[in-house]
Amino acid sequence: MIPITVQNRPFSSDYITGLMLPDGIFEATLGRQQLNAYFSNTGASTQTNLKIYVESTSHPGIIITPSTHTVGSLLAGASSLQSWEVNVGNAPAGKHYISFIAENASGRSRIIKRIFITKVSFNEASNSFSAETPEGIITVTINELWTSKDEYDNCDCKKGGRKYSEKAISQTIINDALSALKKLDINDFKDCPPQTLLIKNISAGIVYSPGFTGQYGELPYQDPWWKTLLAILAAILFIAAFVVAAAFGVVVTGGGAGIAISAVITCCSVPFFAAVGLAVGALTSAILSSALDSRDPFRRGQDNTLPGAGELTIGEALEFEIDYIEPIQLGKPYKIGTKWNYSRITKDSSAVERSYSYEVAETNSNIHVLSKYEIDAPDVVKVYLQKEKPFIVRAKFYDENEKLLRGPQLFVKCFLQRKSDNKIISFMLEDSGNGPDEKASEGTYTGIHYFSRLDDGYWRMYVIAQDVNYADEDMAPDDAAQIIGGQVLTHQLEVNYSGGTCPLVPDGEVHVIG
Repeated sequence: MIPITVQNRPFSSDYITGLMLPDGIFEATLGRQQLNAYFSNTGASTQTNLKIYVESTSHPGIIITPSTHTVGSLLAGASSLQSWEVNVGNAPAGKHYISFIAENASGRSRIIKRIFITKVSFNEASNSFSAETPEGIITVTINELWTSKDEYDNCDCKKGGRKYSEKAISQTIINDALSALKKLDINDFKDCPPQTLLIKNISAGIVYSPGFTGQYGELPYQDPWWKTLLAILAAILFIAAFVVAAAFGVVVTGGGAGIAISAVITCCSVPFFAAVGLAVGALTSAILSSALDSRDPFRRGQDNTLPGAGELTIGEALEFEIDYIEPIQLGKPYKIGTKWNYSRITKDSSAVERSYSYEVAETNSNIHVLSKYEIDAPDVVKVYLQKEKPFIVRAKFYDENEKLLRGPQLFVKCFLQRKSDNKIISFMLEDSGNGPDEKASEGTYTGIHYFSRLDDGYWRMYVIAQDVNYADEDMAPDDAAQIIGGQVLTHQLEVNYSGGTCPLVPDGEVHVIG
């Protein structure tokens, strides 16, 4: 046995945005995703010529595209990020397990890690979304969305696009979007992203079958807060809107299907696929920041509503409204307000139902932040000289206390967007000591890309970092739930509401000479 382990829960990134989904949770509706895991050398000596692959999964509905990764050298204490294509479209919602093998001439290790899978669906009769978990089903009705003031986006996709009877998020659009997600081929999409969306007001409910006795119910998967499921639902909604806009040329412009659409956001649309990830990041950041990481509304509601003796909690309800006090600034401690009302529904031995309520109005701050980050990359690349001078990106990220982040603490990707045609190139950055990275776990995330002569032109560069859930599997559920990953920490996007625009701020530009 060799000292190779996976210390963090493996996490999902989707192929539409290229970024990690909220808390790294896999979503069956998306089908094809990327399975990512950090492999760490916990021994005292360097491990060489490692072969790493997926041996098996705990459910036949989790389909891994086989691939064996080779790590030439992994120093003591270092971590290497490896990825596989996975399709979870036919897997049930729940807690599942992946068996990894790491081996070399010195031996082999079998590493079994759990992953979480949700399954989002849309109910036409109730006009609501739901997400399944083993502990219960959370259902969400979106009462009000905020979208951009301009009716039209920056491209011509609406002209000649598919026509719907409603100019909004109708049942037909949602069903088409969810259907399209299952058979996604991103190459078929038009370069026409959706307008920015923010959730203003929602109604949520959890149905337990069976109910639970006592004051506290189980958390989903015995780990994340229920609010994390709200963020996943919101992310899927936005991605679905993107699929509709890109595939059919439809954008959100008015009311319909019971959802009030308020045009208050300044920025209109996001200009390319990776930016959709940033817009999703803004949407989920608002939800997660408005409800505390330390204790979400459902848990705080349980704290303050003690059921009577012999009563069984059969459901919970939440009315949740977000007050956008300041612009959403990814990776910065912006303030955001919330008003919510929690209700616990119980039933006693005589089948008499009762309700207990608790209300909160407060202001919170985003805690998924960086104090600063530094990007170093060439601004000119000559394709014919790449053997001597390749395009290498180096990045350092500092937490709110100006402490340098290292190794498996972050998921970092570089996106390059050519100005002339919006062509996208993306690649990962690592702090592993392998490839172009000179030293492991010293806080410099490094990536490399080789351009072809067809890549001639000017490119914008965006280096996007997300935090990784580092909760230990042995933690108590209420402790593990306070650690949430998948939040964008870098500062490329600000969403505001009072004039001006919401531009993406690139981290640099590079001129590629063929």
